[in-house]
Amino acid sequence: VEKNKVFSILPLSDLDSLTIKGSKWDILNENIPYGSSRTLRNITLRNKIEVHCKNGNFCLIIKN
Repeated sequence: VEKNKVFSILPLSDLDSLTIKGSKWDILNENIPYGSSRTLRNITLRNKIEVHCKNGNFCLIIKN
């Protein structure tokens, strides 16, 4: 992933303990309900982002 890329995490189910690192709006171990807009439209701060989730399904979308 390139720096300053717009990306979104689209929850396809409830997400348990979601962590996103390396972004403008990092998240640390938050529970995100299905349908939430909390994880939409973020920006990478470096060439690597980390996304971890204990349970649940999501789609990572990166804008070209």
